[in-house]
Amino acid sequence: MDNQHGFCTATLQNRRTEFGAGICLALFAVGCGMAPPVIDPMAFAAAEMQLVADSQATDLEPKWAPDSKRLSFASDRNGGWTVVIADAESGSQHELTPTVSFVHSTWWSPDGNEIVVSAGVENQRDIFLYRVSVEDGAMRQITTGPIDGAACWSPNGQSIAFVSNRSGSFDLWVVPAE
Repeated sequence: MDNQHGFCTATLQNRRTEFGAGICLALFAVGCGMAPPVIDPMAFAAAEMQLVADSQATDLEPKWAPDSKRLSFASDRNGGWTVVIADAESGSQHELTPTVSFVHSTWWSPDGNEIVVSAGVENQRDIFLYRVSVEDGAMRQITTGPIDGAACWSPNGQSIAFVSNRSGSFDLWVVPAE
């Protein structure tokens, strides 16, 4: 489970999906052979929901900013992928990055000034990690692939952990965030 955001990722019927914490506990219990807890579906229906991003595009991988006021997500607007920042209250949005071939994941730095992005640019087949300034969208490549993804910042902001197949299999790596 992702303790920072209260979500977990599970693969069900060959589809990777994020679930709320209550569902995660049920999935964990079933996966461990324990009886799943009773979940009241009406409790989920009664929760207030607000549409934050409404577009004809595909919007994926939402992540909360540390200030809990903004969300980042990948979107296939304008014929390619971009990172979009949305105000969680008003729903106002702006595209942070230029359009690229592929955006897989976004993760906010602890201070909320940058986002680490897993992206393929200029129709490349390789996927690299980039640090992106939230202020101006400037992208700085921090890895060299061939496939680097699933990145997250350390809580102190000094390191970025990620998965890469640079050694021939997908392994966990850490790079300084400097």
